[in-house]
Amino acid sequence: MRFCTLPSILLVALLSASTAAAQTWTYQGNSSCFHNGDNTQCFENGTLQRYATSTEQFEAGYRTGQELGQGIGLLIQAWMAHRRQLNLEREDIRGQITAYYHATYDLDDEISGYEEAMISAYNRLQSLDPPRRSMYEEAERSAETLVAHLGQMRPMTEKNLPGILAAKDVKFLQSNLELSQRFYNLAVEASKKEYVFSQLISAYAGSLESSQSASRFLVVTPLPASTVSSAPPTPAPTSANAESTPSSERIATIRGQAASGNAKAQVALGSMYFSGQGVPQDYTQAAVWYRKAAEQGDADAQFNLGQLCNNGQGVPQDQAQAAAWYLKAAEQGVAQAQDNLGVLYAQGQGVPQDYAEAYFWLDIAAAGNLDSADAKGAIQNRNHAASYLTPPDLSREQERARKWFEDHPAKPQ
Repeated sequence: MRFCTLPSILLVALLSASTAAAQTWTYQGNSSCFHNGDNTQCFENGTLQRYATSTEQFEAGYRTGQELGQGIGLLIQAWMAHRRQLNLEREDIRGQITAYYHATYDLDDEISGYEEAMISAYNRLQSLDPPRRSMYEEAERSAETLVAHLGQMRPMTEKNLPGILAAKDVKFLQSNLELSQRFYNLAVEASKKEYVFSQLISAYAGSLESSQSASRFLVVTPLPASTVSSAPPTPAPTSANAESTPSSERIATIRGQAASGNAKAQVALGSMYFSGQGVPQDYTQAAVWYRKAAEQGDADAQFNLGQLCNNGQGVPQDQAQAAAWYLKAAEQGVAQAQDNLGVLYAQGQGVPQDYAEAYFWLDIAAAGNLDSADAKGAIQNRNHAASYLTPPDLSREQERARKWFEDHPAKPQ
């Protein structure tokens, strides 16, 4: 009888599914029995003979079936490994997509910061460079629009990203990875350009402010010694020159009191040296006696010493020291010190430029004991400083000034 390979292979493959126990065949007449451990399966009436003419043929078919089963097992293993590899590839792509989008978010935040700096510069340039005001206004609107769009991108992307990451199609995920890479690369280039441009615009606005500051702010000059409340008293004049010259006895008295540590006498002696009243004019000696009194906390001396430091009279010019002494006097209510300190903050001289601090001190000075010309200048400078503040910042400084007046009630005249 002819041997049928495929049916015998399938049959033997089924019969060889379990290989844990010993497998044997026995033949008795037309019956064949397959023994697998304690289990035995017999085939009567020549069932197997339809497929095999001899034991050798049947065994060969059995071995072929085993080989086919092993081949199928290998195919299944390869398929499972392929699936595992696909899952790993999907997770890797998803991780890369997420990382690129998060990096793009950070760059978008940087770009928004640069745009905010340019908006501030454009706003300042509108008053610094009036002929080009319309151009700066348009540029400011464009920057504001870009900031708004950048602010919308993140929530929109975060809304759609979970759906993208849930996809199983590797080609779809790969295309989205390439898209996220493009977005990131565009953001990198945009961030570089916006940084450079924001620096240029801010520097240009700063240069215009510096060149115009002399005309926008009053020049700080020392007050004449005669305006200081503690200037040395003078006796009744006995000659035309006596109106500004104290007597030798009065000078000696002031010297003695100053030497003994009397702060008011030290201020008076310093003012005499500053103006040349009764003594040769000597700014260095004026600075020496003002400093002695200033270190004792005398407000007039602190202001006068600040003037000398600011103008380099009797001491090396040092606006940082001037600002420090002005601050001490300003905190004690000296309006001239408040005015000058506000100007230094507005100009960024001796202190970091700070329009909020400038507004605060100029606002207090404008309400203080200044002559009409200085009061007018303080108001002009205060209003100019206010033009650089946002409405919330301006409200904060106004409240701060109001609180200062509550804590420093005016002294009775």
